[in-house]
Amino acid sequence: MYRWSLAILAMSGIAIACAISWHQGRSANSVDGSLASPQHDTSEQRTERAAPTAMGEREGLTEPTIRIPQFSAPGNAEQFHIEAETVVLLLLKTVGRKHEAIHVAALLEAQLHNTEKAESLWRECIDLAPDTERYYVNLAAVLSEQGDSRSAVEILKLANQRGLRSVDLVHHLCVSYIDSGELKQATVECEKGLEEFGKSPALLLVYGSALLENGQADRAEQILKEAIRMGAGAQLANSYLMRALLLQGKREEASVVKDLLRESAEQEEHSADSRYAALSDAEGRRILLSVLAGAGHVYQLYRNYEFAELVLLRAISVDPGHAVALEQLATMFGQLEQYANELTVREHQLQLRPFDLLGHLKLAKAAALNGNPQRAEAAIKLAISRSPTSSTGFVAMAEFLLEQNEAKKAEWYATRAFGMRPSDELAAALLRKTLRLQGKETEAQEVHIIQD
Repeated sequence: MYRWSLAILAMSGIAIACAISWHQGRSANSVDGSLASPQHDTSEQRTERAAPTAMGEREGLTEPTIRIPQFSAPGNAEQFHIEAETVVLLLLKTVGRKHEAIHVAALLEAQLHNTEKAESLWRECIDLAPDTERYYVNLAAVLSEQGDSRSAVEILKLANQRGLRSVDLVHHLCVSYIDSGELKQATVECEKGLEEFGKSPALLLVYGSALLENGQADRAEQILKEAIRMGAGAQLANSYLMRALLLQGKREEASVVKDLLRESAEQEEHSADSRYAALSDAEGRRILLSVLAGAGHVYQLYRNYEFAELVLLRAISVDPGHAVALEQLATMFGQLEQYANELTVREHQLQLRPFDLLGHLKLAKAAALNGNPQRAEAAIKLAISRSPTSSTGFVAMAEFLLEQNEAKKAEWYATRAFGMRPSDELAAALLRKTLRLQGKETEAQEVHIIQD
């Protein structure tokens, strides 16, 4: 039985530790919270299905029952669209008119520009799950696309009245206010959102455009420049900025921005005649992938793991590098204790992202649970070699070795981890444990946290 935890540290420069534990014997029917809707508990609605038989305790290695394709399946836009519609129909037939399934159908209709159908479906989603924010945002988007910005405003205000509030919702509300000509209300809402959620490039861009339309070119210039510095869409932001500069008579600065816009436009130019078919097929492939990934998520929610496996493997066949489908599939296999299958997916993920430290540690976990501790140890060593200045791999190795009853070897890795992060309670506790298991109580008591 393996039971060890990985301290996963944030890779953005500020190390944030959190422990991930695993062990054999998890219920095959358990569904991780990440698969459930964070805003609406559907546990009472879900169809109870027996999961595929868990592998349980192992005497040796188990073999995978899946293979991951290396090349994308062929197809054209029409074929992809027909398949996407078939996937949605089967999803609704299998799980019923649950709001998560209807949401996938609505996304398909919206991407096919059938906005009236999408509107009807998202209204149904809101009726079934009134506390799910994304349904209001998506409904507002299709209403705006139909030219009904006033209704978009009302649906987003309704979301606010129901206690739903986020920077994304505020952003869409501000856009809807601008589209409906309510510029003063748009600026007020943007200011409230920036104060509430902090500076967001997208929200700053909308705020700048609202100020510009409201005749405040000088203030709009400042806001738009800040939005660009923070990474807002350069093409749109620069077009607004050029207008703001021209309105203030700043022709030289406006000319510089105009040149930037021209360069960007030249880079994006292409022959519509020569590339239309390729672009159309690529869009069809993208739409199908979004539907397959969405269907896979819903099937997992309702514990229909056979269909989930089917549609996620199909998504990976359409695009072997589809990160969302790969992670969904690997996570599901882990939950079902199909560790050989999880290991197969994790290996493929690392072929795509060989420097993903967390990916190496997830692979090690799957290898250990599949009855191959040697392979798990090798995977952690590779993770350490990929990021030798991070304590993450050292902590993982120390915990793994403790599970193998190798306290002396674990001490070496725990010492390295604590030396890198003397303020880390996890590393300190791990080092103390390795020392005590060897009877070194005095040394264990001398391990003290050094505050940053």
